[in-house]
Amino acid sequence: MVGPYGDWVKHAVEPGAALVPEVDGVRVVAAGRHELLRRVPDCLADVFRIGSTAPGAYSRAGVWS
Repeated sequence: MVGPYGDWVKHAVEPGAALVPEVDGVRVVAAGRHELLRRVPDCLADVFRIGSTAPGAYSRAGVWS
Protein backbone atom coordinates (compact mmCIF):
# COMPACT_ATOMS: atom_id res chain seq x y z
CA MET A 1 0.00 0.00 0.00
CA VAL A 2 1.21 3.48 -0.81
CA GLY A 3 0.03 6.43 1.24
CA PRO A 4 -0.81 9.93 0.03
CA TYR A 5 2.72 11.19 0.70
CA GLY A 6 4.59 8.28 -0.91
CA ASP A 7 5.05 6.28 2.31
CA TRP A 8 4.46 2.58 1.80
CA VAL A 9 3.82 -0.57 3.81
CA LYS A 10 3.79 -4.21 2.76
CA HIS A 11 0.72 -6.13 3.89
CA ALA A 12 0.31 -9.81 3.07
CA VAL A 13 -3.14 -11.01 2.03
CA GLU A 14 -4.26 -14.52 1.29
CA PRO A 15 -4.93 -15.56 -2.32
CA GLY A 16 -8.45 -14.72 -3.45
CA ALA A 17 -8.83 -11.77 -1.08
CA ALA A 18 -10.74 -8.74 -2.34
CA LEU A 19 -9.59 -5.17 -1.72
CA VAL A 20 -12.51 -2.78 -1.42
CA PRO A 21 -11.72 0.96 -1.42
CA GLU A 22 -13.34 2.98 1.36
CA VAL A 23 -13.41 6.74 1.99
CA ASP A 24 -10.83 6.49 4.79
CA GLY A 25 -8.91 3.31 3.91
CA VAL A 26 -9.21 -0.07 2.26
CA ARG A 27 -11.24 -3.08 3.33
CA VAL A 28 -9.62 -6.51 2.93
CA VAL A 29 -12.21 -9.26 2.59
CA ALA A 30 -10.96 -12.86 2.60
CA ALA A 31 -12.49 -16.25 3.28
CA GLY A 32 -11.31 -16.38 6.88
CA ARG A 33 -11.15 -12.73 7.91
CA HIS A 34 -12.25 -9.16 7.30
CA GLU A 35 -9.93 -6.19 7.99
CA LEU A 36 -10.06 -2.42 7.57
CA LEU A 37 -6.70 -0.80 6.92
CA ARG A 38 -6.42 2.94 7.38
CA ARG A 39 -3.84 5.58 8.13
CA VAL A 40 -3.27 6.34 11.80
CA PRO A 41 -3.73 10.08 12.47
CA ASP A 42 -0.53 11.91 13.44
CA CYS A 43 -2.01 13.05 16.77
CA LEU A 44 -2.66 9.43 17.78
CA ALA A 45 0.75 8.24 16.60
CA ASP A 46 2.34 11.01 18.71
CA VAL A 47 0.67 9.69 21.88
CA PHE A 48 1.99 6.13 21.43
CA ARG A 49 5.48 7.00 20.13
CA ILE A 50 8.29 5.90 22.47
CA GLY A 51 9.47 8.80 24.63
CA SER A 52 6.55 10.96 23.55
CA THR A 53 5.99 14.29 25.30
CA ALA A 54 2.57 14.83 23.72
CA PRO A 55 -0.09 15.79 26.30
CA GLY A 56 -2.03 12.57 25.72
CA ALA A 57 1.09 10.52 26.43
CA TYR A 58 1.20 11.84 29.99
CA SER A 59 -2.44 10.84 30.54
CA ARG A 60 -1.72 7.41 29.10
CA ALA A 61 1.32 6.95 31.40
CA GLY A 62 -0.88 7.30 34.48
CA VAL A 63 -3.27 4.63 33.28
CA TRP A 64 -0.61 2.05 32.39
CA SER A 65 1.72 2.43 35.39
